[in-house]
Amino acid sequence: SKRSTEEAESDCLVRGVPAGRVQNMADIAENPHTWLRGMLLELEHPISGSLKLLGSPFKSSRHSGVVAHCAPSIGQDTAAVLRELLGYDNDRLAALAADGVIGLCND
Repeated sequence: SKRSTEEAESDCLVRGVPAGRVQNMADIAENPHTWLRGMLLELEHPISGSLKLLGSPFKSSRHSGVVAHCAPSIGQDTAAVLRELLGYDNDRLAALAADGVIGLCND
């Protein structure tokens, strides 16, 4: 308890004892390796601005596991989903929005 973490780690390594300090979340988030591996990334959200997010933990030689955009805001994709999956037209969507059934945003 009288030595710094760096001193204790160095003493172990000099004596052939495998050692490394335990990192907390701030250490991990500030580590350049974490960013280079894409484990953390920064994306721009249309409402919230710049967000620091977790990248995909799944990476392989066939897929890099890229996170390309933030999750949609509540209701952001409602109109597109109703159009594509249910064939709703703009008039039907406008009627649903007028009745308060759905909220239309970013459409």
